[in-house]
Amino acid sequence: MEEQDNDNEDDNDDIAATTSLSLPYTSIHTAIYHTSSPSSKHVPITNSTTNSTIQYTNTSDPLVQYDLECQADDIFCSKISRVVGAAIDEFSRVVNVKNSLLIKVSYYSFCKHKCANDTLGWGAPTSQFTLPFEDGADLNYVYPQALAKQLAPYSSTSVWSTYDVEIAINHDAYMNSTDLEQALKQGWNGTGTPLNGKYWFFVSIYIIPHQIDFRYVVLHELMHGLGFLSSWAPYFWSTASPFRYLLEGVIDPLELQLVTPGPYWFVNQETGPTYVTGFQPTMIFDKFLVNMDTELNVTTVSALSDLAFEMQDFCVQNNNAFIVNFIRAFNAANQSNYARKLWMSLSERESLVFQFQPAAVANSSYNLIPYLNQTYTNMTLLTGENLFTSRFEQTDTTLNRPGLMISHLDDSFIATPDFLMTQGYHTGQTLEDLVKKYYATIPSLRYNVTATNQSNVEMEYKSPIGPGILRILDSIGYSTVLTRTNYTTDGSVKTPKSRSICDDSNTNHGLKPSSTPSSSGVRLGTHLYGLVCVVVLSIYFF
Repeated sequence: MEEQDNDNEDDNDDIAATTSLSLPYTSIHTAIYHTSSPSSKHVPITNSTTNSTIQYTNTSDPLVQYDLECQADDIFCSKISRVVGAAIDEFSRVVNVKNSLLIKVSYYSFCKHKCANDTLGWGAPTSQFTLPFEDGADLNYVYPQALAKQLAPYSSTSVWSTYDVEIAINHDAYMNSTDLEQALKQGWNGTGTPLNGKYWFFVSIYIIPHQIDFRYVVLHELMHGLGFLSSWAPYFWSTASPFRYLLEGVIDPLELQLVTPGPYWFVNQETGPTYVTGFQPTMIFDKFLVNMDTELNVTTVSALSDLAFEMQDFCVQNNNAFIVNFIRAFNAANQSNYARKLWMSLSERESLVFQFQPAAVANSSYNLIPYLNQTYTNMTLLTGENLFTSRFEQTDTTLNRPGLMISHLDDSFIATPDFLMTQGYHTGQTLEDLVKKYYATIPSLRYNVTATNQSNVEMEYKSPIGPGILRILDSIGYSTVLTRTNYTTDGSVKTPKSRSICDDSNTNHGLKPSSTPSSSGVRLGTHLYGLVCVVVLSIYFF
């Protein structure tokens, strides 16, 4: 079974923020379940204009809370709320959170916008940041807000979005698997939500063969929202991309078979056309990606970070930035050779790996436990011939995230402790079943934690967030139970990159400054502007 992901107070007056594309916001008014911060009063509120009910529930960790907007009956939404909290607790048990996180979870029928019956959900960061700090962060990459808040030297600023991660789960997938006749036999009276749909909630007695543990879905999408996400994609080729629509019939589709970082672009409000000036910095996840291109039994290894820097040195200005002219100019430039070759390479299986660097702290369990040290040198990501044509790429043009498919582990991990981040889901098995089954195939993973009385307590690692997935999270910057950096280490290797003329050109759109919608200008919400589905915020300190 496959799924589709698509996903204050200001204490610093010296922060200048430039924003990119926002994740389109879906307003759902049936029922809202809110998990407040520790300081909030737990008081039920009724919204008289929408008949919405706001309820308060806490997760186990007061620093990680969620808001649930649920378009279903109250009993069903109550189940969802409890299970969302339980899924977030799985994350909180293995990732150390220093500054509070608020996760937005929406549950509704995707057919309200565009039917995507095979789509279970999507998850994405609400915003992304460059972090010019000496301690921990790498200025050449952008960080999802959830991680940026842990690495930043302050906890409160007006540039943070209200939510750190957004997740949406599709009610249509649940209903399409429901046997209404069987539900009636089991006592359903035709009102509310029938039993035994696609999702299994642990409040039920048992899971049936076609069901997926709902915590499984929420955790998978949460990982994407926390930064398990690439910005490399065929932005100009994907049929769901507004860029493809603008180039249709003008540029040969073969010339659009390019895999690149996200483009810098804007729409001139005075004249209408779309302009593209160059390419944006990539996600911190992308820093660790390595392409393994094999031709005639010879494998060429290329770090995508190097290819990104090459492409970021390509930029155009003025009328050359008109999207048609940009594509023609890029195809004539040397950098397009990398983009075309990457297209061909990623169409082959096992051509992309997440390459681990040495752990940021010496006492990391990935250094101390032989199995972890030997097993997790790299992890193969999802590539293959259907990578750019899969119907699981997006739900619709407002939620298009072309780089999502490679933001999964290869299918070979489906029967390992790292099953959570493959493109498919196990059905008929709870998270407990899957954890028990797959951790039984590896040595026991034991680590120490410091108790409140300062004594050492030995724990065994058995989480649905597999040790390889956790290794990816600590590589991009999170502090975890197996690599406790406490977000203070500067052990992560910075990537050297000299400043180029394109840095200033892209910031100014290759034109004189103006207040035009753009990928580095303002938050946008119409279908044309849903291409990247993230906000990129650059923070500068003077």
